Amino acid sequence: MDLTAKETAIIQSKLMFQKDYQLALKWLETKGFKLSVTTYYDNLRRLNKSGAERLFHIGQQFPAFHADEIEKFLLIESQLYEQYYQEKEPLNKARILKMIADIQPLITSLYDSTQYVLETNAKFKDILSRREEKPTVAV
Repeated sequence: MDLTAKETAIIQSKLMFQKDYQLALKWLETKGFKLSVTTYYDNLRRLNKSGAERLFHIGQQFPAFHADEIEKFLLIESQLYEQYYQEKEPLNKARILKMIADIQPLITSLYDSTQYVLETNAKFKDILSRREEKPTVAV
C-alpha cells in the first residue's frame, strides 16, 4: 500500500505537531495541501485504521531491504580496502583502516539480525498465504 504525497504529509504533520492541529494544518498548507479541520481528522482516522495494513506491507519488503543494507555495507568495505591498497601515505592508510573498523559493528549487527529477518519473513509468508486462501464451503 503506497501512500500518496498528501497522506505522507499528513502522517508527518501528526508526528511533528502531535496535538496541535492548527500548526499541522499551517504546515500542510506550506506543502500544498490546504485542508479543513474535519478533512484533516477524517484523513488521520482513515490512516490510523490502515496502520496494520501499512505495517504488513512494510514487513513484506523488509527482507529485500535487509539484503540491500548488507550488500551496501559490504560494497563500502570493499571500496575502502581498494582505497587502502592504493594509498601511499601512512596517515591516510590509518584513516581508511579506522573507517573500515568503524563499519564492522554495523556489518556484524546486520548479519546477526539476518536469522530474525528470515524467521519473521517466513511468518509473514505464512500469514499472507492464509490470508489469500479462500475458505471453501462444504455443500
